[in-house]
Amino acid sequence: AAEFLGQLPFKPGVYVPRSGGLSGLGANLLADGRVQFGLYHPSAARVYLMGSFNDWQRPGHEPPEPEKFIELKRYRGYFGAANTWLAVTDRASLGDEYKFVVLGGVPADAKGRFQRYTTAPYARRLGPHFGFNNAVVLDPTTYAWHDDAWVTPTPDQLIVYELSVH
Repeated sequence: AAEFLGQLPFKPGVYVPRSGGLSGLGANLLADGRVQFGLYHPSAARVYLMGSFNDWQRPGHEPPEPEKFIELKRYRGYFGAANTWLAVTDRASLGDEYKFVVLGGVPADAKGRFQRYTTAPYARRLGPHFGFNNAVVLDPTTYAWHDDAWVTPTPDQLIVYELSVH
């Protein structure tokens, strides 16, 4: 995944997740106007992207329009295993809502299908409809930070909580 992502022209100023190496998770803007999408899923058989930019088309949609499907490709990612799913598309743009469709490697749904609609864990914003919890493509470089005066407290000023869930 890092090799593929290293060749992409990310928009200057866009933070691309690098936990455990360049991962490209979530939705990341490219300098050429395209959007790169990524999801970590170690057991999926296939992963698709659906959103307002492709009429929410994915396998199983009624009626299906396969020319609108956007399939992510699996890459070796964390721990050298094939568990990182990536795609680049020119169909998505700022403000578009999206979700990932995971086929296989998930429990059966109420209709007995092994599929799950997944909100991007790395989403920078969620859509306005709470019931759907769709992720939204946005430009993080437009946010005006207001924390220039913030200073990390000294250790004697910190409050540390310990909680045993067990």
